[in-house]
Amino acid sequence: MSWQREMGPAANEQLREQRVELSRVRDELQQVKIRGRGGEGWSGPAGRGKRAEQARVDAERREQDRKAAEASLKQTLAKFGTIKAAPNGFQLILPESIWTGARASNLISAAAAKLEPLAACWPAIPITRS
Repeated sequence: MSWQREMGPAANEQLREQRVELSRVRDELQQVKIRGRGGEGWSGPAGRGKRAEQARVDAERREQDRKAAEASLKQTLAKFGTIKAAPNGFQLILPESIWTGARASNLISAAAAKLEPLAACWPAIPITRS
C-alpha cells in the first residue's frame, strides 16, 4: 500500500483512531436504536420470538377483554329476560308475560316501556345477528 508509506506512521495512527471512533459511533447508534424500540431488539431469531411472545400476550389480553365484555352484556340483558347458551353464543329469551297472548307478536303496553331501553342499546352491541 503505497499511500500508507507516503503518509507515514502518523497517518497510520490517525487512521487507526478513526476506525476505533467509527466502531464506537456504530455501537452507540445501535444502542440508540434499541432504546428507541423500547429497550428490545426486534431483529433476527430472537426478535421473532419477542414478537411472537408479544402477539401471544396481546391475544390473551383481547380474550380477557372479550370475556369481560360478554359477562357485562349478559348481566345487562338479564334485566330483560333469560339468557340461554347457544352454539354460536347466547340468546335472550323474553318472558311470556310481555306478549298479549300465546304465539302472539304483539306486546302488552307495559312491556313496550320495559323493552324501550333494550331497543335503544341494541344497535350499539357489535355482536348481534339477525
